[in-house]
Amino acid sequence: MLKNYLSLFVLLLSGIVFSQSTVSVSGKLIDDTLKLPLESATVYFSRVSDSTVVDYTISDKNGNFSFKIKTLDYPVVLRVSYTGYLDYKKQFTSLEKDIDLGTIGLQENVSSLKEVVVKSEIPPISVKADTLEFNASSFKVAPDANVEKLLKQLPGVEIDTDGKITVNGKEVNNILVNGKPFFGKDGKIATQNLPAEMIEKVQVTDTKTKKEELSGQTASDNTSTINLTIQEDKNKGLFGKATAGYGTDDRYESSVLFNYFKDTQKISVLGSSNNINSVGFSMDEIFDNMGGGRNQSIYINSNGSFGINGMRFGGNSGITKSNMLGVNFSDEWFNKKVDPNGSYYYTNSITENRNRTGRINLLPTGNTSTNSESNAKTDNTGHAINFDLEVKIDSTTTLYLSPNLSKNKTLDQYSSFSSSFDSSNALLNENTTNNFQNVERSSFTNNLYLYKKLKRKGRGVSFTMNNEYSDNETNLNTITNTVFYQSGNPDDSRNQNRLDTDKMDMIELEVGYSEPITDSLKLSFETSFKTQRFRNGTTTFDFDAATNTYTDYNDLLSNQIFSRNNTFNGSVGINITKSKYRFNLDFGTDFLNYDNQSTYLGTVTTLKNNYMYPNVRAYINYKVAKSKSIYSRYTYNVNLPSAEQLLPFENLANPLNTITGNAFLKPV
Repeated sequence: MLKNYLSLFVLLLSGIVFSQSTVSVSGKLIDDTLKLPLESATVYFSRVSDSTVVDYTISDKNGNFSFKIKTLDYPVVLRVSYTGYLDYKKQFTSLEKDIDLGTIGLQENVSSLKEVVVKSEIPPISVKADTLEFNASSFKVAPDANVEKLLKQLPGVEIDTDGKITVNGKEVNNILVNGKPFFGKDGKIATQNLPAEMIEKVQVTDTKTKKEELSGQTASDNTSTINLTIQEDKNKGLFGKATAGYGTDDRYESSVLFNYFKDTQKISVLGSSNNINSVGFSMDEIFDNMGGGRNQSIYINSNGSFGINGMRFGGNSGITKSNMLGVNFSDEWFNKKVDPNGSYYYTNSITENRNRTGRINLLPTGNTSTNSESNAKTDNTGHAINFDLEVKIDSTTTLYLSPNLSKNKTLDQYSSFSSSFDSSNALLNENTTNNFQNVERSSFTNNLYLYKKLKRKGRGVSFTMNNEYSDNETNLNTITNTVFYQSGNPDDSRNQNRLDTDKMDMIELEVGYSEPITDSLKLSFETSFKTQRFRNGTTTFDFDAATNTYTDYNDLLSNQIFSRNNTFNGSVGINITKSKYRFNLDFGTDFLNYDNQSTYLGTVTTLKNNYMYPNVRAYINYKVAKSKSIYSRYTYNVNLPSAEQLLPFENLANPLNTITGNAFLKPV
């Protein structure tokens, strides 16, 4: 009971402290002549000393505005700005209590009167439809500042130590320059390398998929996009930066970024070379720009290193030598009817690592311990081509294409020794391994989206085609020896050459129709068909001492797997958009057809299943205040188990961890 009273006291005390540290400012804006409310006017406080914006808000459809601001002990000016009207100003020596400004009448701005032009200040912040716009010249930064430093000056914009940007509490996952990607849509290269003095406006909108953008749908994700517009007189010329350094032990680092801008045409070159576990640019920049950003395979290891498209970089594990070259191009052709954007990347990294580990396993049957040491060298080389093309066929029809091609090769040398002991320090097992691995990966993806607007606003039909192809081949030469001292298991000695193949084909077709019921309510109808085909195989040959070649076929460690699954879906969607909340609901049914087949030890096993499951996606977002919102997302669908998980054959690739498929697994 005492704890409950203490908790209640702390909450009350926190509320009192919070209320004392903030004040509320409210009022109502109307046309001074017509007495009608003014919606979407910009209301903001700025310092008297240097005109720095302190906080801002926007008037609602009834002309009301209200926002909480921290108490201020210095002079500030309240400004109200609305297109076509004279600005309203009111100065305060401080803000230490709640203020109700009542009704404020704005007077219409007469553009010319007897050859005398009346001009008003350009507001630092404005709202146009669903876009929040900052006027860059209203925010002071150093002459040599980059865009990132400009963003830090904008009210409501925060950048954490990892470089993640949020605007009014919503994470930014898209950064564009004049509406186009700059080394990847998710990249930070623009913010960290473009000069702030080039920027005219910083525009913030909800992030939309290409489908949502072209069809006029509301965003289904709670993230934001930043678009940097460049001043017209500075959107031309050559600029960039280069760095180089050399130190002890022949350590070096270098990077270069050059840009050529000429109106709509932009050509940028990015490169780096070093041997100090760096790639010349930040990890976020490489995440966003190497091989197409979020469409590529990206992983993070527990040691801090990271990989993209099978290539590993950085971290505190080993020494990495890396080289990278990238080219980005964008333009507008045929009177802005064709909008291309593309990039090419070459990457190479060589990592050498020595590792020694001691581990204790705490088990109910008694503790065990393992000591191991290893040496590894990895050489990765990759190429990636990414392209976006938007074609305005006519005023109502738009075609979007996004093909991506990547090819990577990895050479991996690895040697290790490990030994395990029981609680009495008696030897359990020993393992010696020497591996040489050659991995080649190639993939091609393409997204096609065609949208045609119909006569009524919001009504339209769409066609989508997504296809993907990947071909991965791993050639592993392994020499291992595992000795078991207590379990009674036979020792396992291998001198083998193993070829693993992994191929996948996928194509998905979708037809959709959207129908507006009211300005805020829209229905959508979609039907889709998706087919995937997987071909996986392992072929293992043991070393034949008589011929000194790997020609002795090992049927225990060889298998072939074929899998095909088809999915047909029909769904209905409801979209509601209001000033305070957004609601999306899509519900339908998935009809699944699954066909798996394996060949192992001369036995062919076939598993076929048909399933029918509901597919539901729901999203709701309620805006509590300018920088606060409550949102929830719900998804119900099923994931099919892989063929390897289903087919009942024993995988003996790892002598210490064998796996057998389970034919009774169900989709989850």
